[in-house]
Amino acid sequence: MSPRLKHLLQKANDLLAQNLYNQAEIVLNKALKIKKNEPEVYSLLGEVYCKQGRFKESIVALKKAEFLLPGHPKIIHLLGWATFMNGDAETGRKLLKQALEGLPQDISILCDLAVLENQEQNGHEAEKYALKAMEISPNDPMVQEVFVVVSSFNKIRSQIVENDN
Repeated sequence: MSPRLKHLLQKANDLLAQNLYNQAEIVLNKALKIKKNEPEVYSLLGEVYCKQGRFKESIVALKKAEFLLPGHPKIIHLLGWATFMNGDAETGRKLLKQALEGLPQDISILCDLAVLENQEQNGHEAEKYALKAMEISPNDPMVQEVFVVVSSFNKIRSQIVENDN
């Protein structure tokens, strides 16, 4: 990898960390001009699009990254999340579970699966993923938030079932 491309990727990562997605997109498009088939550029571009709510574009970029670097769990994770957020929960679930096989202790994948299952009204599955994330990283704020949300929704679901009986 050329020093210029490395510099642009580092700059894009820094901008992503600062939530400066438009600027990161500009930097990544410059990187594509240097090397058209660099999987990290497409992966980061997919993440940028995802953070901007541009899920269709994210899927296209992430599929290109996955083509260039097949089976990479981080790419598959992002692709699964973007697919879910684009309205295809079943494919998103399949991809997220595939990513979890590669990174079974990754709390962000576990939390994303918990959110997906919660959204799909699968409270037991959502709780399973949230609990596993809590076992791994009980002090992580994202894990705590997901756990509280899933637990709250499960409590509400239980109350609704009780009231219906």
